[in-house]
Amino acid sequence: MTGYPEFEILSMTEVQQHYDVYRYNKSIINHDIRDWRIFETDGYEIIVISSGLKNTGGHWIEVVQVSNEGSKTVIRIREHQPPPDALVTMAFINPTVIIKMKKADTFSDKEVLTWDGKLFLKNNGFAY
Repeated sequence: MTGYPEFEILSMTEVQQHYDVYRYNKSIINHDIRDWRIFETDGYEIIVISSGLKNTGGHWIEVVQVSNEGSKTVIRIREHQPPPDALVTMAFINPTVIIKMKKADTFSDKEVLTWDGKLFLKNNGFAY
């Protein structure tokens, strides 16, 4: 398997159709959990990537690329933060992105990297 598997970013309405994913996502909203988890459903893999608790709005995660490299599927992300002079809401948030891919198009071994090639480090928080 080589190339770039197709993926889609799920909306909250779509996430609600997958109970385990919805339950996990809801449980990490206000917790400092920097993590990524894979949920399997109907021939698809749903991957939830969260960057940990932030104390203002304006933070978000962008999926830059998904590719099959060697014997693993690599997901490259970029974590965005608001500019220093931006007007932002004062609220605790845990930026999260949820993607869905066909299981047949990806390897079982996965890795999440930042846009500059560094391993996306997890703090292995436990939400439920």
